[in-house]
Amino acid sequence: MQKKDVSKSDSIFYIFNRYDTLMAMSSEYEDILKPTQTIKKEGYFKYKKNKIIVTEPYNPTFQILKEKNKLIPIKEYGGKYPYYDGKDFQKGSIYKIKDLNHLELIDKGNLTKYFYNILNMKYLSHLLQPNKQMRKILFFLSLFFLLNCKNESGLQDNLYKIVLDYQKKNTFKETPKNSMYVYEVYFYQDSTVSVSLSPIGVNLEEKNLYGIYKDRTLKATYIIDDNRIGKNLVKKYIQRDLDKFVAKDFVINDAMYPEYIYKIKGKELVLIDSIRGNVKR
Repeated sequence: MQKKDVSKSDSIFYIFNRYDTLMAMSSEYEDILKPTQTIKKEGYFKYKKNKIIVTEPYNPTFQILKEKNKLIPIKEYGGKYPYYDGKDFQKGSIYKIKDLNHLELIDKGNLTKYFYNILNMKYLSHLLQPNKQMRKILFFLSLFFLLNCKNESGLQDNLYKIVLDYQKKNTFKETPKNSMYVYEVYFYQDSTVSVSLSPIGVNLEEKNLYGIYKDRTLKATYIIDDNRIGKNLVKKYIQRDLDKFVAKDFVINDAMYPEYIYKIKGKELVLIDSIRGNVKR
């Protein structure tokens, strides 16, 4: 491919195939540009006055701005635009547009050789820092995330984490008729504990039932613990709303969900076994 300099009057576009969506960027505006990398050398295809690159899907982290491009051209690199996030792995394909319906493959795979890393360029460093408004947004997003992730279930963190992990792996979209779904934690006399999903609700044949434990993240869970074997793993033994998860009628449901079995070692839980069940996920 013949290398030609792009004149100042040319419109330069870079097209990123992001989740099957083509996203065009112009060097004239900073619509979705965040400077950390720039084009390293010619080798991209041209169509009329446009120079285009197509990459495979990845997640670029561009800062959205709606103002005239104020970036300083890098003279030693020919003043090429745009700059974008160097943390993204440049992997994809480069094609030459022969016409609107035909592409000619130029290169594919790791495209890192086509980019300069400009993270250490002092005169662009101010462009890499988030502005005050962006810092405030990031702060409140982080705070919101922390508040929503806080364990308010009544379970100690170690038990909370394994139950939450089980729930993420074993979900149910809706409760079938004449069924009552609730997650079950069973403490045994041999200092083991099992986590499972009951499709028939709270088991009233058992003694010393506790619950319901839940919060914004944890779904309804109840505990069976005859002699409070799990006292180091439960903040408080409660009996609240258990009746809401008791099946009113006799339930016939042969579904068996996976069961995870842990050994209790103080406040730690060590996975020692698991039973698959008969439910397809």
